[in-house]
Amino acid sequence: MNEGYKSIQGWFDFQDIYQQAVEEAVDGAHFVEVGTFKGRSAAFMAALIRDSGKRIQFDCVDTWKDVKGTPRGELFQVFRQDMERLQLTNYVNAVVAPSLAAVNAHLDRSLDLVFIDGDHSYGAVKADIEAWWPKVKFGGVLAGHDYRGKFAGVRKAVNEVLGKAVQRRKNSWWIRCGRAA
Repeated sequence: MNEGYKSIQGWFDFQDIYQQAVEEAVDGAHFVEVGTFKGRSAAFMAALIRDSGKRIQFDCVDTWKDVKGTPRGELFQVFRQDMERLQLTNYVNAVVAPSLAAVNAHLDRSLDLVFIDGDHSYGAVKADIEAWWPKVKFGGVLAGHDYRGKFAGVRKAVNEVLGKAVQRRKNSWWIRCGRAA
């Protein structure tokens, strides 16, 4: 496994979820990451996809808009440069759009994995879960980050919308479509 992703600034402790998704995927699978920042987790996923030899479409959805002190457009430029530097551009499809706009490009039950790690406010997480959940195939996975810690809105939204069927892994949550939600 290429560990070039570690050279990218960001938060990433859900490698096990991404590894499992690639291991379980068949040719033609389709993954979406909602919230990419500079691309640390995206680079990890893209390298897994490359190394697997499977044809997996991987969409990274983000606005790449200003983050405190970051000049406009810089985040997306950094993301693109890092994907190029790590030779992963062929394994990542950048979708520059808000989550709730990007979701409309996907048919219901068409995605194998959706990982939500964008806006961490209660309302945004709840809206993301409700919008993306119908897009996940039966047997596919809806997951997300920051379940524990300072983002109480994430935890509240996940518990409210998905209930007891949701599983927890470290600081992440996940649920397989087909189970009660």
